[in-house]
Amino acid sequence: RQAQDFAPDIIHGNVIYPIGQLASFLSKSLQVPLVFTEHWSVYMAINQALYTPEMHEVTLETSKQMTYLLPVSADLGEAIENKGVDVKQQVIFNSVNTEYFFPKFESKRPQFTFLHISNFDQRAKNTEGIIQAFSKLNIEANLVIAGDGDLERLKNFSSTLDFHKDRIQFIGALD
Repeated sequence: RQAQDFAPDIIHGNVIYPIGQLASFLSKSLQVPLVFTEHWSVYMAINQALYTPEMHEVTLETSKQMTYLLPVSADLGEAIENKGVDVKQQVIFNSVNTEYFFPKFESKRPQFTFLHISNFDQRAKNTEGIIQAFSKLNIEANLVIAGDGDLERLKNFSSTLDFHKDRIQFIGALD
């Protein structure tokens, strides 16, 4: 019964593959616009080996139903366009509106924390480069690394650098 009463004004998906087919079906069935925000760097030329024919097929079929594609960067939008996706785009950057979201500091001299969340794909995310740059900072700060991928590789890499290891925390994948 709840499915019969389902009447959205728009369908907004995040990351075209693998849910693009379902989103397209719902968009057609309910006759509402479909937009996708795309974050995944699998479309970038550097990740060509990870981009499968199935991903390509789902992406192209989904794009035929899309009203808008909202990539998180102009580079990503261009890379998706280079895959044959011909749909209107508007870049919506991965950012935080600091008018609404801001850190609450409880001390007069807060310690700054950098947070990096990714899939640890070195070619696309350069997590080792982030750790190396952090190790050279001459400020009181911490680095938290979260996400999925080879966490041990990153821990081993950080152990080769000369800095206070207690300033970095590896927490891995989060629910």
